[in-house]
Amino acid sequence: TPPPARARNPAGNNEYVVRSGDSLISISKKMYGTSSRWKEIYRANQNEIGTTYRLKIGLRLTIPRNPES
Repeated sequence: TPPPARARNPAGNNEYVVRSGDSLISISKKMYGTSSRWKEIYRANQNEIGTTYRLKIGLRLTIPRNPES
């Protein structure tokens, strides 16, 4: 599979474009190497995601900067 679609935004956070089959857990695993940080991604994007946690293909998510980077 191709690497995650990501880019840096002006705040220094990463951006990720949702693909078919993605979930907050799978994106957390791809971006951080662990599935346990999915809530950070949700909190940074809850206005776009809403309360259903359903991701739309093509949605650009802000991925908070990894503290270790």
